[in-house]
Amino acid sequence: PSLHRIPKEENLFIKEHNLEGKFIVMYSGNIGKGHNVKLLPEIANKLRDYDHIKFVIIGEGWEKQEIISKVSELSLTNILILPYQPTESISHSLSAADLNYISVEKKASTVCVPSKTYNCLFVGSPVLCISEPTGELSNMINKYGIGRVFQEWQIEQIAEYIKQISVDSNQLNILK
Repeated sequence: PSLHRIPKEENLFIKEHNLEGKFIVMYSGNIGKGHNVKLLPEIANKLRDYDHIKFVIIGEGWEKQEIISKVSELSLTNILILPYQPTESISHSLSAADLNYISVEKKASTVCVPSKTYNCLFVGSPVLCISEPTGELSNMINKYGIGRVFQEWQIEQIAEYIKQISVDSNQLNILK
């Protein structure tokens, strides 16, 4: 199936998972050691009182059970964890995101731009990047103004950024 942007009001993924009216921060892909997905429960915990913000984690991998346990331990209701979605619905799931979470491990940051980055950009979804500030993905994001780059220790700043952009539709549209 060809990848294309689907407006939120027509998006079947949003309807199926009751995400209407939510600002969606999404991670979609492998949940492995080098993907830093385990930061999402920490960030979500900082934003637990903001009902309009929802974190969606789609995928499988080594750290998925650890993330599920952390979500349970923190009693987080602002995270939805799903298995990989069917290939034919990828346009719906990726288009649902207001902000796509993409992380690049420090060792790979100087040469790596995950292929999912291009899929996210193709559907018009800005990137929340966790990487070294001088990494290849960081340089691309900064050069084209398609998101923000943080390092993994900047949990407070990441949460503030999500909070700010979730209510600033002008800034979000510029990033798109």
